[in-house]
Amino acid sequence: MENLIFLEPRSTFDTMILGVSDKGLVYDQDALIEHWRKEFSDSATDEDEAHIMAVEWFEFNVLGAYYGEYTPIYSSKESLELVLEDL
Repeated sequence: MENLIFLEPRSTFDTMILGVSDKGLVYDQDALIEHWRKEFSDSATDEDEAHIMAVEWFEFNVLGAYYGEYTPIYSSKESLELVLEDL
């Protein structure tokens, strides 16, 4: 598929790709959120607050973004495993 849309920087986010669907790339949303939790963690921000900030960042800036027909899909590995078990 030449129309795939990748999250940038690819050197960071390509490792979080779970697979490819007919609609586009499928990213591990838990890994994405963990990435941003680490980004938001510092001496003034505790783990819980950093996690909340990461979830809000993901929901507003990533999940809420539309890039066209091949906008990436986001799923947790756990949810994907449950779907695959039902097949």
